[in-house]
Amino acid sequence: MSTGQAVGVVIGGVLLLGAFGGCSLSGNGNGPDLGNESSSDNVAAHWNEITYGMTKGDVEAILGNPDDSQHMESNGYASDCIYYGSLMSSSYQFCFENDRLDSKNQY
Repeated sequence: MSTGQAVGVVIGGVLLLGAFGGCSLSGNGNGPDLGNESSSDNVAAHWNEITYGMTKGDVEAILGNPDDSQHMESNGYASDCIYYGSLMSSSYQFCFENDRLDSKNQY
């Protein structure tokens, strides 16, 4: 392999790592959880206990730590969503406005 080819391979590897470096296959809060069935089962068991107006802390006290979370801001509007479940089974989304449960969805 020539020096030019070796440099090309290294640059290609760096670009590939940069493209996929932000992806996560585990439920560590950095991306969707692809295999945690227990959080999905736990949410299903407690779905009716989660009511609109609860705080994020109230929901997490019942369901435990979420598998993922998201904070969004746009035109002065802020929203926080937490997620439980996996892409392989049921997934649940809970969104809060001013720390109060505003919507809950099952996918």
